[in-house]
Amino acid sequence: MSRIPPRPTLPRQEWLRILREHEHRCYYCREISDDLHQEHKMPHSRGGPTDATNIVPACRRCNMQKGARTEEEFLYYLAQIAAPWTPAQRRHIAALDRRLSTVRGELDERTQEVADLHARMLETYRARADDAPQPLPRRPWWKRVLGRG
Repeated sequence: MSRIPPRPTLPRQEWLRILREHEHRCYYCREISDDLHQEHKMPHSRGGPTDATNIVPACRRCNMQKGARTEEEFLYYLAQIAAPWTPAQRRHIAALDRRLSTVRGELDERTQEVADLHARMLETYRARADDAPQPLPRRPWWKRVLGRG
């Protein structure tokens, strides 16, 4: 039984440099992931080299979807499956956006009302504290016991 040799990979330092250049994001969907794979833009099965010019980080989903496609073929495939929204979907999204704007406006008004109420309460508390009679200073215990001063 013959053993299939493993595919060559980039040296660790070079792979880490590529990850930093791509900000730990998938090259295709731009999602941040801790589990990025070394993806060949030109597939290894089609003669693509294993060097830094041909390797990009890809999430597991994009890596599995891409398969043996070239970069151009995969991007075309993604454009085909990402169908544009229907007019009904666009109207629904616009309505949701308007509702969200209304809710944000109401929340801003409520936040301002609470801030005003809090300020009035603080003013009332401070005014009462200023008007309250101050307690007399307490005599030391030894003066109270001995009845002096």
